[in-house]
Amino acid sequence: MKSEKILGIVLIYIVIPVFAILLVYSLTLGPYVQENEIIEFNSNWKFFDPATGKSGVVDLPAFIDVPGNAPVRLTHMVPDYDISNLALFFMTRQQKVKVYLDDELIYDFGSEPKYGWYPGNSFHFISLRENCRNSIITIELTSPSKIFSGLVNSIHIGSRDALLLNLIKKDILPLIFSLLILILGMILFFLFSLMSFFKINDSGTFYLALFSIFGGLWMTSDRILTLLFFNDPVFNLNICYMSMYLLPVPFLLYIKSICRLKRNRLLDLLSWLFLLFALSSAIMQLLNIIDFTTVLPVFHLMSLATAVCVCTIFYNETKKGKKPPVIFMISCVALFSFLLLDLVLFYASYIYKIDYFGYFQISMLLFIVINIGNLGENLFLIRDMNIKNRLLLSLAYTDTLTRLKNRTSFDVMMNAINNRLKQESSVHLIILDINNLKTINDTYGHKRGDDILVESAKILKVTIGQLGDVYRIGGDEFACIIRNTDESVINEYVSEMFEQVDSFNSKNEQPKLSIAYGMATYHPELDKDIHSLFVRADKAMYNNKETQKVIQVVV
Repeated sequence: MKSEKILGIVLIYIVIPVFAILLVYSLTLGPYVQENEIIEFNSNWKFFDPATGKSGVVDLPAFIDVPGNAPVRLTHMVPDYDISNLALFFMTRQQKVKVYLDDELIYDFGSEPKYGWYPGNSFHFISLRENCRNSIITIELTSPSKIFSGLVNSIHIGSRDALLLNLIKKDILPLIFSLLILILGMILFFLFSLMSFFKINDSGTFYLALFSIFGGLWMTSDRILTLLFFNDPVFNLNICYMSMYLLPVPFLLYIKSICRLKRNRLLDLLSWLFLLFALSSAIMQLLNIIDFTTVLPVFHLMSLATAVCVCTIFYNETKKGKKPPVIFMISCVALFSFLLLDLVLFYASYIYKIDYFGYFQISMLLFIVINIGNLGENLFLIRDMNIKNRLLLSLAYTDTLTRLKNRTSFDVMMNAINNRLKQESSVHLIILDINNLKTINDTYGHKRGDDILVESAKILKVTIGQLGDVYRIGGDEFACIIRNTDESVINEYVSEMFEQVDSFNSKNEQPKLSIAYGMATYHPELDKDIHSLFVRADKAMYNNKETQKVIQVVV
């Protein structure tokens, strides 16, 4: 393994995770919060439903059965706590909130939903006035959705600073994981753009970038702390659900790319289904037909079915002998396992009123990091293959001895010029031959003969080669195609070529270098195509070779 590959793997598998862990560890450390600065304020709340006349006492969190869009009023006496800057903190799901202290309105939040029924999660900090102990506090909650009408989360009371710090400490770890996924997606997208600029086609990088960006947007917009910076729960909620519903599309296309499944109809079908599901959900949300949360169980079922389908594809491909990369399959199975765990915890949280940490986002971060490592190794392979391909292409069109273009390249250029002869103002063809090369090989050896060929190529390249490409078209034969150049200029460079030959001979002992050449100019009345021009130039060269005269021969 090359040192640069080792460095890349170390950066991807060790440096980035260690950096992330250190960052998380440093950010989650904070000033110690005294236990008596934050108190659960959940017991013995009196509730009253004006719509039905229902009343009673509940412990929070609770779900009070009320009609949709009906307000629920909760009342309690402010505890006798010796805490400065006393404040309430609680979360709501798309509910209007009003808070009264001794019948005085001190907090009013919420409006009609902008986009559909579900304007998102909100958290509320309500500062209480000084000397409010034993006052009556009333919280009125209203929801336009039957699903969330009567849903009341936990309420905490304490120092405002302590409540805010506690919120940050609880939510910072998931937020950092979410931001890391989003940042990795942006880096991958930049990498894909850079690869495209250098003509390296790797669709897997693009799909993994989209998967990371969608996942990062989904998880970041779902965090409570995001509302500290973007206090628009409606916008955050729509970004959250649209990103989540679109997330499987790039994931499935990435699988198709990595496993090289060009014609897998099942993956194509699943991708289209998720895309249509996301678009139809957004339209129904905007038209107030069905909100995002109503179709969430459908999305979960589709995701589980997709996980089963992908595992089946892995199994079938392995049976066919087309085994996908092992590390990739392991990362996918781990992702599916944590998805199942998160779904179980998600629905259990509604039934048993428990909080849980989203393990899926950890598995998603690991999936992305692992596959970045896999892509990194693939990029090194792609780069090496491109270098080898360029080398092979160069060898196919280059003479290895003289480093001039070879006969194949000459034929390609002749055919290209032949197709546009009428558009050229002039075409000249010079054919050259090294005299007595066989005698030189027999007398001085093939090594000396090769040296003569190399020196001849150098002279041709710095003289007539300045006017057009020079080709080695045979063992001792060369050609030069010159376009759109006056013959007088060509004659000057030909004279310089023979001066270079004389200079070489004056500086070197036997054998002497001698070049025969012939030139022909394309004339429509003489040449039906470029190949007729070649015949005339070749004939001129042989005439020159016979007479051994260093003069220009024009036919």
